[in-house]
Amino acid sequence: MIRRIPASALEIPERLREAECAPEWLWIAGALNPELPAVAVVGSRKPSPYGRRMARSIAAGLARAGIVVVSGLARGIDAAAHEGALEAGGITWAVLGSGLRRIYPVEHTALAQRIFVSGGALISQFEPDRGPRPEQFPMRNAIVSGLSLGVVVVEGAERSGSLITARLAGEQGREVMAVPAAVDRPLGAASYRLLRAGASPVRDADSVMEALGIDRGERPDPPALTYKEEGDTLAERKVLDLLGSDHLSIEELSGETGFELPRLLSLLSYMEGKGLIEPVAGQGYARS
Repeated sequence: MIRRIPASALEIPERLREAECAPEWLWIAGALNPELPAVAVVGSRKPSPYGRRMARSIAAGLARAGIVVVSGLARGIDAAAHEGALEAGGITWAVLGSGLRRIYPVEHTALAQRIFVSGGALISQFEPDRGPRPEQFPMRNAIVSGLSLGVVVVEGAERSGSLITARLAGEQGREVMAVPAAVDRPLGAASYRLLRAGASPVRDADSVMEALGIDRGERPDPPALTYKEEGDTLAERKVLDLLGSDHLSIEELSGETGFELPRLLSLLSYMEGKGLIEPVAGQGYARS
């Protein structure tokens, strides 16, 4: 279920509650534990294989140490960071530049589903049905850094949006970190600029934690979020009847069933685990 809560609520990490960028309201789907340390990992939407590998590796290491990985669900580095945390069995929070019923980019709907059912959270300051708009992404970036102890930038061009996140992080008193990249390539421009300005160079999760002064610890078990509800068999039947012999997108299933996105995503994950349905790359779900 999508919940609207004031940004001043105790459920919101104190870091964000006290930040100037904090909006009046936040819409949240999933679990948001304000006691957990969190680090943002951001960067280019079109990274090199090196950048993607570094983002995934750093995020996985942070997740194994019990640190929440925060990012913006964008293509490229954001997606790699979320995926790295999930693959390590950790928790990740995705801050959207759109409403929670308008997952953007659309091809990351399945990734949003995995974040939700794995004990993470989808977060937005925009009403659930609001679509993506260019002016909303810098606002999203402020929430990403506001939730975090520090921001790690992994690759970015001279005008990369990750530089906005890094600037906001500095203004918020957060630690700014950058992964060194090839300075003779456009994707190395953001890291070079940040490192010259005094950002901490990092190469793995250990160096991130060292920059933040965090001791390694045991990873807490992420809260289980599975679809358990009376009448689930009827809900499954409704989805199966709709799928028939064809596939449907998440948006089509939500419209036809009347289920809000978080409930639907949890149900679909549950059904996939039972072998009733299977994802169709970029196109939603079909019967198994």
